[in-house]
Amino acid sequence: MNISKIIQNIALICIVLMIYSCLKSEDHLPTPAIVSVTPAAASPGESVLLLGGNFSEEASKNNVTFGGATATVTASTENSLRVIVPEDGKDGHIVVTVEGVSSSSISEFDVLNELVISSVFPNEAKPLDVIAINGFYFDTDAIKNELSFNNIPAEVISATSTVLNAVVPQSAQIGAQEIVLKAHEQTATYSDFEVSTLPPFYFTKLADVDINNYLYKVSMASSETAFAVGTSGTLLSTQDGGQNWTQLSSGTSTTLRDVHAFDSNSLAICGSEGLFIKSTDGAKNWETVDTGTTERLRRLYFVNNSIGWMVGSGGLIFKTDDGGQSWNRQVSGTTFSLYGVYFINEQTGWVVGNDDTILKTTNGGTTWELIGVVTGEDLTSVVFKDEQTGWVTGDDNVLLATTDGGMSWTKQDIVLADDGDDLNDITIMGDVILIVADDHQMVRSDDNGATWIVLDRATDISSSILHIEGIDSFLGAAIAVGRNGIIIH
Repeated sequence: MNISKIIQNIALICIVLMIYSCLKSEDHLPTPAIVSVTPAAASPGESVLLLGGNFSEEASKNNVTFGGATATVTASTENSLRVIVPEDGKDGHIVVTVEGVSSSSISEFDVLNELVISSVFPNEAKPLDVIAINGFYFDTDAIKNELSFNNIPAEVISATSTVLNAVVPQSAQIGAQEIVLKAHEQTATYSDFEVSTLPPFYFTKLADVDINNYLYKVSMASSETAFAVGTSGTLLSTQDGGQNWTQLSSGTSTTLRDVHAFDSNSLAICGSEGLFIKSTDGAKNWETVDTGTTERLRRLYFVNNSIGWMVGSGGLIFKTDDGGQSWNRQVSGTTFSLYGVYFINEQTGWVVGNDDTILKTTNGGTTWELIGVVTGEDLTSVVFKDEQTGWVTGDDNVLLATTDGGMSWTKQDIVLADDGDDLNDITIMGDVILIVADDHQMVRSDDNGATWIVLDRATDISSSILHIEGIDSFLGAAIAVGRNGIIIH
């Protein structure tokens, strides 16, 4: 073989080896890709999910930066990264580097590192009430948020980067307040809040809702987010504490009778004809679960994201251990229709229904004990403050209280406008108890049930209010719903 030929062969081999080396390098060092970022804005210290591909499954091998500031990667797979927004992060594209190969996010990310108070809920309260202050870049250590009302210091009892739960100062002046918050060496102010001498819920307002359907129940996921349900498959949502509402599709025309909001996107609904549906994406898509009955399902109660109960006509009690993916029927021992259910923990709970029916369980519903009361009325809802103290509402002015875990009940002294008026639903906010009733009435106690006052909401809010059917609360906020699409917040 001549020398020229040998040189050509050697050159060819080198080229092949170089191509193979490049291919091999590319095969082992693919370019990472960020397809989506959730959420699109967050404060330092908050968690952000990056979805894409070609990430390292070893968290430490993924270098993620926000405007050049390095973030902590807390979890990683080939297609996802969970990262913490760095304290010195800046607005712009997020960059991921794996084994020296980098890629940036398609959209810019907004680092919320400016202290802002966006809203206070409710926007009027009395001294010592708990309120929710919403905004951005709060310190997650409650005591590091310096809060004042007209220069009077206020206690922050819990904190996330976006919500502070605070107590209105006992010595706060009546009237308009300038709320001042100091955190992260910044200052934010807010002036659309008043301290009032009026009790909670005397200053509620009627929401502007363009529907006439009957609303049965409402569930609050937070002080801002809530869902309401009613006839003809009606489903409404609010993201501003009940001021504005959006009608959503429930995918059915069946009457919806109760809703439970796990969070701002996940909710479960029960209704007539044995209906149970759930959504995990804010009601965009629905999963229908076969309950094995066509009876009317009236009320839901979950003690956590997994364990819950559902009651209905014919003495039906169902339990779920998987967030409503499946339901198992429990033996109630009655055929009377059941209207209310409440659990103080995974084991102890109560159910109420027609003809003085009160049932109690201490083993998660494996067995139920019938508690004897004599009112001659149907019982509509039940709530407990602790394992000993609770209340039951009923038809025809019936309100019962217990201080021994529901083994005995005492009728409370209240007088509605009409002897035939029914108490429909109940909720607790600290020492404040709120009950909604027929003929535009609300019953309230400010002293943990020691005394009660009846309010006529048609007089102090709007003459268009008729029956009020459902109520729910979250910290210092509450929303009530009823006939003709009425919503009070």
